[in-house]
Amino acid sequence: CLEIACNMLKVKVDRQSFVRYSGVVEKEYVKGVKVLRNVLGVKAEVDIPATSAQFGCSRVAPTIARVLKTFKERAVANLPSERQIYAEFTSPVYSAVALYLTARKHKIKVDRKQLILAMALTEEEFSAVSESMHTACFDIIGVGQSTDKKRKAEEEEDDEEESFQERVVKSEEPKSTSKKIASRPLLVKQSKLSFAPAIRYKVE
Repeated sequence: CLEIACNMLKVKVDRQSFVRYSGVVEKEYVKGVKVLRNVLGVKAEVDIPATSAQFGCSRVAPTIARVLKTFKERAVANLPSERQIYAEFTSPVYSAVALYLTARKHKIKVDRKQLILAMALTEEEFSAVSESMHTACFDIIGVGQSTDKKRKAEEEEDDEEESFQERVVKSEEPKSTSKKIASRPLLVKQSKLSFAPAIRYKVE
């Protein structure tokens, strides 16, 4: 309760001290903070510059804010018009994910687990938003192939594999019966001679 009150009044707090005085491990403490926030209807506001400094990525704080703004705009634009007015992005998960993905793009190491704990989040909700934001803002924070490009590459790979298998099956088909029958008299004719070579037919 004390931490929530301090956050509402924008008073900086030392969470580690609160965890120590609470007598529980940090993971349980964070869960308790989240439950109280939900019960009290308090929305956690994330100070991007302060949080960026806390996780060692102050130099990309403007980019984090840009990613967050872009994601909100694109997410709302993809919603039906009747639902757009109800869209809300007050959960700290959006700021946390924007920070993490921006840091990864700029090769700044951020402890994912510590970030999730600090924001009182769950791994599931962080992962879900992370996937959505990475796709929506790929042009800003994308790493590797976009979902569409990856899907296209996989389809092309599948087509190549099917084509190769068809060629293999075709090459293993036995020769026609007519060719085999035509070759038999030659074998019989040669067998009458004492110096006839041993012929072994191999079906390719």
